[in-house]
Amino acid sequence: MSLLNILPPWWQQHSQQTYVTIQEAEGEKLPLTESEWTSSQLQKTRSWYRRPQMYMFILICLLITENIFLFTKSLSLRGNEAFPVFPLEASMTLKNMSYEHGVTKESNALWEDMVPGHTGWVQFNHPERLGLAPGFPSNDSSKPHDNVYIVTWAHQHHCLKVIRRAFWELVYKGNESPLYGADAFGHQRPTASKASFQATVPHLMHCFDYLRQTVACQADMTVEPVDPTLDEIDIDGYHVMHQCKSKSHVAKWLVDHAPPRKYKPYFEDQEPFTTNNMLYSPGMKP
Repeated sequence: MSLLNILPPWWQQHSQQTYVTIQEAEGEKLPLTESEWTSSQLQKTRSWYRRPQMYMFILICLLITENIFLFTKSLSLRGNEAFPVFPLEASMTLKNMSYEHGVTKESNALWEDMVPGHTGWVQFNHPERLGLAPGFPSNDSSKPHDNVYIVTWAHQHHCLKVIRRAFWELVYKGNESPLYGADAFGHQRPTASKASFQATVPHLMHCFDYLRQTVACQADMTVEPVDPTLDEIDIDGYHVMHQCKSKSHVAKWLVDHAPPRKYKPYFEDQEPFTTNNMLYSPGMKP
């Protein structure tokens, strides 16, 4: 049953009246009946569907929607347990010769104590609820749903320690070092120990690429001026103020989320790096 059939007669008569545009009222076009006007509008709508601008408009809307969704998701993750937001503090870079020294008990202790907690390893219960991909299964059998991860700062520090160890080993041991005689593509010399070489050179090559990418990711854009303490005009990066994550807040977060101390770290070089397990002895000269 048509809607018109249940309306009063005066309304039916009114609904069947013709529609006239402004141009038609001025005599440019003849009046259209209701069915003719509807048909003309349908034809216009169909012609719009065929226009490439319409598909471009839909694509742009989809892209905007996707970006809004991803941005909202990233905001929801930031600030949760696994994606902390730390306050910033001003920190000046200062020269510290103790970190430049070779393998000594004092310099080793400094390098070993740089990363708080369990050398940068952190543990989370049911990490999927925090938006994390799987990590290492926890060594703690009482926490089967825990996974263990390392933070990027600790991984960077690990790579620096690997490079430092290999450098001083080459300085002190010369042709006994796994680096001695290796080519630019990481191939070892015939007389080198395979186990020692595999543990050193490919690892170093990985560290160079890893540090390249993670340092670029942080992209510290602090403008470095000439160091006024130098005798010559030069830029060495010291005596420059940077905006850094609060050391105390970072340390507390790492300690709060560290795996139990009774479990060994997952990187071998995170074990104490002392004169007992290295090649240096007091009085030894490069």
